[in-house]
Amino acid sequence: RPGHLVMVATPNSPLQKPEEAAGKKIAVTSTGSISDLGAMSVLKTKQVDVTKIQWVPMGFPDMGPAMKDGRIDAAVVAEPFVTTTEKGFGAVPVLDVSSGPTADISMSGWAAVEKNTSANPKTFAAFQRGLAKGVTDVKNDRAKLEPILIKYAKVAADTAPLVHIADYPESLDPVRLQRVADLMKDFNVIPSKLDVAPMLLPAPSQN
Repeated sequence: RPGHLVMVATPNSPLQKPEEAAGKKIAVTSTGSISDLGAMSVLKTKQVDVTKIQWVPMGFPDMGPAMKDGRIDAAVVAEPFVTTTEKGFGAVPVLDVSSGPTADISMSGWAAVEKNTSANPKTFAAFQRGLAKGVTDVKNDRAKLEPILIKYAKVAADTAPLVHIADYPESLDPVRLQRVADLMKDFNVIPSKLDVAPMLLPAPSQN
């Protein structure tokens, strides 16, 4: 959803609008991930030379201090760190990574090697059912999510209600997931087209 993965910068940064991104140092959790690939996809639509961006890998908690100290010019952060860097470091949105060519794109997920899923079908089916229940619970009642943000993501109690949450699909959509693989091919993270559909684990029975 919009607001979930955002490029932010502090008010004193030389990067205040997307068109200024070329030549800047921008933090991402890792290169070849949705953070830089998604940002580059959107920036290209704004005629930015993305080959001139210096992507700096670091953890989300380190990005706010790095912007404050001037070690980076901007950061691509996901919630709850969008909200916490805005509140804690005065960061402002520069680019919504979930927009234009990457609107509604999948940003994270779960993966397992086939030998494990084949050897432990009941375990993985139970995991899938538990995950689906968690998705349903959050969609039906956002208040169930906020104590989890406070406890595990260490988000302040007064900040948790402000966090933009993503949309969590209740079933796998090969068409939507294919967009991620195609983006990886477009930016040479993988050498050839990857067909996602055969990789998806079938939905479990509800028994």
